[in-house]
Formats: sequence, structure tokens, C-alpha cells
Amino acid sequence: MRHDLAARVAAAVGDSRCVVALGGGADSAVLLAAAVEASGNGSVRAVFAHHGLEGSEMLRESATLVSARFGVDLSVVEAVVEDGPDLEARARRARYKAIIENLADTEVCCTGHTSDDQAETVLMRLLRGSGATGLAGIPATRGQFRRPFLDVSRTELRQVAQAEDLPFADDPANTDDRFLRSRIRNELIPTIEAGYGAGLKSNLTRTSTLVGADDAVLNSVAGEIPIRVNRWEVGLPVGALLTAPDAVASRVVRRGLKEFHRPYRGGFEDVGSIMATATDGVSRTISDGVECARENAEVVLFRKECLSKLAHEVGRAIPVSADSLFDWLDERFCVYTSDSPAIRATTRRRTGVRALAGNEEMTVRGVAEGDRIDIPGGTTPVVELLRNAGVPSRRRPFWMVVNINGKIAALHGIRVAPWARPIVGESAMIIEREGR
Repeated sequence: MRHDLAARVAAAVGDSRCVVALGGGADSAVLLAAAVEASGNGSVRAVFAHHGLEGSEMLRESATLVSARFGVDLSVVEAVVEDGPDLEARARRARYKAIIENLADTEVCCTGHTSDDQAETVLMRLLRGSGATGLAGIPATRGQFRRPFLDVSRTELRQVAQAEDLPFADDPANTDDRFLRSRIRNELIPTIEAGYGAGLKSNLTRTSTLVGADDAVLNSVAGEIPIRVNRWEVGLPVGALLTAPDAVASRVVRRGLKEFHRPYRGGFEDVGSIMATATDGVSRTISDGVECARENAEVVLFRKECLSKLAHEVGRAIPVSADSLFDWLDERFCVYTSDSPAIRATTRRRTGVRALAGNEEMTVRGVAEGDRIDIPGGTTPVVELLRNAGVPSRRRPFWMVVNINGKIAALHGIRVAPWARPIVGESAMIIEREGR
């Protein structure tokens, strides 16, 4: 085994435990051999993602043989490919998902991507009209994945595999002209190189390196702009989207889409729609049923079907008592008794009500249809108070209502009924959101 290949793997893995993603081909067979030389077979294991597609059994057999050759444990994980268009993309998503679920936190996974893969990826994304992030190509490091052979050609690795007599097989998908990558590999690149010189692949790889450096700087600037993320929505700051340079603002939007819609990174049309909503305030539907709407100082990304789930979640009453904690959606609240008038004021973060009598119970729940709260001289609809407070209509059903013995005592952070207000000189019950 060439020492330089083992050194590349050692540098990529560092002190982590190495998992080699075996695909059954020559590239990953050499990768496994290099990993074993770098770390020893006791520190390396392998994983094969079985798609159940044409050639999968043949490739699994090759992965099994090369693992046995080096005495490395092999995990065969099922990577079910969902129905839909673009089989290549669906298989890739299934493969990475299956591998990630098989990794421990202390492990990194090495893949056998080559400089040829890099060139093909850049050209494929260029044909699809990708921006700088796409043209930066395949990253050498992302999350738990490492790609130590991105500067080594496919031909070199195949020659090593043959010289070392390593078991490998050729994936039939690599010659299937239904797939764009196969056509680029077998038709477009050879045609361009025949007509315009043999430096195409190296030039594309160089381009990815240069563009990647520029992209990293822009991503760093965009990363300084905070976004709000929870399990049902993502909020993007309108002010930053409208004042930042387009190259930065689009990256903030893509970061929000990635957080909300993993592993999606944001297509050109979706980014444009979200920026348009930030500008004109018109709600829009983008890919996969994701809604974007401008709400106060944010553009919010959400799915309507999630709202009914949240409504069910907050529809039940949660008992609360002094010196306790409870969760409301994705936030933690604490309940405590206080004699300090300075913290009795109701703010968006906390609500203060009078101390409970011995037979009284306090609960919290979401807003129900027809809810009204007492005010001096009568009652008023809870939804009207929420509207006046600037709470978007979509979020009103999930606002916290505080009840004492089943009667609405407070609308958290907004209004306390006169009969439930803290009494001067007596203790008060405080419900306060933790964190910022």
C-alpha cells in the first residue's frame, strides 16, 4: 500500500476511530487498505449501505471480501431508497442517512471520493446553475465525514487496487446513461478533453478549491447573523435580509432552510421566494409544502400540518405549582413564589399572579376558541389581546393561558385578570421562561 495514501487517511482521521464507507468499488477498497495501514485493523471498521438496487448484492459481496481480507468488522446497513424523481439523489440521501445512524459520536467516516468525483460534481452543478456553494464541490470535511482522497485520481486508485489484488466490483450505475453523473463521466468530459485539452478535470478541481475559499468567507459573515430555530419553525431576521449584501442574505436563507428542512440546502427559486416575502410581506409556499410568512420582524418558515400537532400538544391542561419546572413547546418555564415587588410585573418573559389559597389549583394550556379574560368592567376576547400585542394569528392558539381553578387568570406575558393580580404586601406566584 502506498504510504502517501495511508498518510492522507491518518491526517483526516486524527485521534478519532475510523469507519470506512465501503461501496464495493476500487476506490473504497484502497481506502480500507490505507486506513488499516494508518491505524491497524483493531481501530478500523467498515460499513456498507445496501440500497437493494441493481448491482447491490454484487457490491456487498465485494465489500465483504475486502473486509475479510483485512480482518475488519463490516456492518451492512439497509438504505431504503424512497420513491420519487432523481434516483441518484434519493440513493445518496438514503446512503448517508443509513451511515450516519450507524456512527458513534466518537467515530468519523471516511469515503473514497476522488478528484474525478470532484470534477464531475462541479461540472454537474455548473450545468444545473449552482452558485458558489455548489461550485465549491465536495468538502474534504463535513460533520463526521472525511474524504482523504479528493486530490487523488480514480485511475491511480484503481491501479493500486489491481497491484494489491484487492477485491472490488464496478457499480453498473456508473455506466447507466439514465444518470447525469454517468453521462458527464463517460460522455461529456471525454468529449471536452478530446476537443479542448486534457486539463479539464484538474481545472475544475482547482476552480472548486478557489470558489470554496471565497464561499467559506461569505458563509462566515452570514453565520454571524442569528436565526431562531425550534422544532416547528425557523425565524429569519427581516432587517438583516434586506440590508445585507445579496450574497450574504442568500446564505442566511439557505442556513434557515437547512435547519428547517434537512438535508435541503435551498434552491434558487426557494431562496428568491423567501427574499421576496421579506421585501413585500406576501406569504408564499415553497418546496415540499413549506410556508414562508413575514411576521413582525421575521420571515418564518413552517408547515401547516405541524400546527395541528402543536394545537393538540397544548390543548391539555398542565398542572403547575410553586418551585416546579414545566415544558411549554420547546421552552422551559419555572414557577416560584416571590415577595419582591420588583419582579411582579408581567412582561413577555414572566407573569405574576396572586398566591394561591389552600384549595386552589393552577394549570396552563393553549388558547381555546371563545376564551375571554376578565378586565375592569367586563371581559374581553383573548384573541383580541393577542392581536393587539402583535402576536401573528398562526401562533395565537399556542399562547399560554394561566388558569386558577379552571378560570382564566392570565394570558402569559400580556395580561393578568384584575382578580388574579398580585396583592401588595403579599407573596406572588411567578411563571418565568428560562433563558433569554
